[in-house]
Amino acid sequence: MAWKAAMSLKQAMVRCAPVVRFKIKVFCPECGLRVQPSDVGEVRVMRDVCKTMWRKFMQLDDRHCPLFRTCEVNDLGVTSIQGHRAPPSLWRPMPRLKGR
Repeated sequence: MAWKAAMSLKQAMVRCAPVVRFKIKVFCPECGLRVQPSDVGEVRVMRDVCKTMWRKFMQLDDRHCPLFRTCEVNDLGVTSIQGHRAPPSLWRPMPRLKGR
């Protein structure tokens, strides 16, 4: 009986990829990504959007990404709950990470 509870807890704690949602239209001169007005508010996986942004968020690298402060992040992995959009409380601004 205890092993069933442990298995369900382990399944619940699976780490999900962080997703981002852009707040404004912007252009990144380093990677060439252009966020259009139609893309604002669209949810994307952070690692697919910009490798530099993802590496900085995971604190693997110190290089700055110009897109870093123009989006909100949801690292809980919950983008929708039963077909509805996630509550705004799950989205937070990007953390202010300082260089080494």
